Amino acid sequence: MRRYSQLVITAAAFALLATAAQAKTKVEPACFYESGQSNGKPLSDYTIMNTASFAIPKGTVVTFTTSGAPGKTFTATAPKDIAPQDDFSTGGNIPPGSCDASWLK
Repeated sequence: MRRYSQLVITAAAFALLATAAQAKTKVEPACFYESGQSNGKPLSDYTIMNTASFAIPKGTVVTFTTSGAPGKTFTATAPKDIAPQDDFSTGGNIPPGSCDASWLK
């Protein structure tokens, strides 16, 4: 019985280690407010800049908040692989303010 208990405890430890190894890492890119016009219509959105040393993969959902819309969370999807120091626009009409963004690697 004792050997069985040791085997169960060892298996549980390996399961926990495997789960921890698969945990996502939160990455925080920079974001900047931008405004202007597109096809004659006012534009008010944010630029997400990849400040990491690795690419943001195409299709990755970046979540961000802005002080201009307290309590709201916005999302933007990377339209292509975003290389380090490259950026993409979130699109939409989002109130101006300071911004905090993150995505999970």
